[in-house]
Amino acid sequence: MVLKLLPLKDARVIAQLVKDGRYAEPTIPQGVYAELRVAKKIRDLLTVDLQTVQGQIHNWIDRYFPEFLTVFISWEGKAALQFLRADIQN
Repeated sequence: MVLKLLPLKDARVIAQLVKDGRYAEPTIPQGVYAELRVAKKIRDLLTVDLQTVQGQIHNWIDRYFPEFLTVFISWEGKAALQFLRADIQN
């Protein structure tokens, strides 16, 4: 159930919160801290992209080489990657 407050009640609630001091002022990072914030956001995006690509590769291996993971423990190992490269080139 979604509660819809009247605009007058919203204003009253906001005024009460401000009067009681129950609010927090946002702090916008500057300088090095702003750069760290951007870097963390980019890292999070890259991590999600990496997981997506790894999942796609795993699906492709399961689809086209179903016995691959019984021979190799992980598709990310040196020998497994070398085998996949050789198989793609031929």
